Amino acid sequence: LGGVILLSRGYDERAALVAYNAGSVLGLLALGWLLRAWKLLPRFGALRQTGWGHLRAATPFALTGIVAMLYRRMDVLMLSYWAGDATAGVYGAAYRVWETLGIVPASLLDALFPEMARRERQMGRAALRTLYRRGLWVMVGLLAALLLPALILAPWGMRVLYGDLDTLQTVVRVFRWLMVALPFTYLYLLNGHTLYATGHQKQVTVWMTVVTLANGVLNALLIPRWQIAGAVGVALFSEVALFVTLTVTARRQMVHLRSGTVEQNGQSL
Repeated sequence: LGGVILLSRGYDERAALVAYNAGSVLGLLALGWLLRAWKLLPRFGALRQTGWGHLRAATPFALTGIVAMLYRRMDVLMLSYWAGDATAGVYGAAYRVWETLGIVPASLLDALFPEMARRERQMGRAALRTLYRRGLWVMVGLLAALLLPALILAPWGMRVLYGDLDTLQTVVRVFRWLMVALPFTYLYLLNGHTLYATGHQKQVTVWMTVVTLANGVLNALLIPRWQIAGAVGVALFSEVALFVTLTVTARRQMVHLRSGTVEQNGQSL
């Protein structure tokens, strides 16, 4: 918000970068204050005993985060290289608004994940499946509530954000196409969180890496010829590909868990 205010007052992109870094520092300080208040400061002496095991367990999460960063930025970088900064800026303007709208369902998934992990660990796999189904319906309803108004109000919203640009219609068109991918994006995240809760985070990392490699290759092939249209097409393909792969993987895991639960119940009887 500070960067937006500075830009609206005539400052250049350097002011936005300063505001972004200042926000990051404030966030770090707030996190440190919370850790201190909750008495969760790290004990470096325990690193030799249990720390390396925790780091190994966290490695797939870290790798997925790095791959996701590349996945979200390769198209803009390639557009800038082959089509120029202005074209990349038009695409990026629509892309960032699309990402911002996704904060709502993404935050819901972040809030849901601890409960998914708790149910899987303490209440059994049946409780996890129940929560998964409920979360699926909540996500579908929330996405519908976001998708329809965004498609209808896109011209007005983009004009409010960016003013009367010469390329405003292109930004609106790109944004609407990206909004088509929004349900796939956050439903694949639901399945990814489910795999995390069941301890299969490595499968998420593998599929994320495969789709990111495909994303990079397709962008390199299509952007030089079709520019923004090529980037949008690859983005849609990538979101659908992640949705399909992670949904199939999560559903197979659910079936496997159900079979294992039935077998254990039969043995106990």
